[in-house]
Amino acid sequence: MARNGLASVSKRNLKLENFLKVNLAQDVFDRVQAYEACIVNSAKEKKAFKFKYAVLGDERLYITENPPKVIKEEESLHLQDVIAITLVRKSIVCFCLFVQ
Repeated sequence: MARNGLASVSKRNLKLENFLKVNLAQDVFDRVQAYEACIVNSAKEKKAFKFKYAVLGDERLYITENPPKVIKEEESLHLQDVIAITLVRKSIVCFCLFVQ
């Protein structure tokens, strides 16, 4: 996993890092830049809001459960498809991601 300024700022989650190391290809794992707990609102799922992890790689954004169970590249988001990211609330860091 890439160790840069982003990874050193946030608190490390060894359980998530071990899960990523086991479930991602080694070259993909080596290019993970950061991860963060997040709340996901998806039209595909029954519950409106779910607590998950966002994992940022060089080319893709992966979303996995909390605690992590499965991570699939076909369910990830390619970063070239991101149109905009908007700050929704300043009191808590809340971003809205727009995808084409």
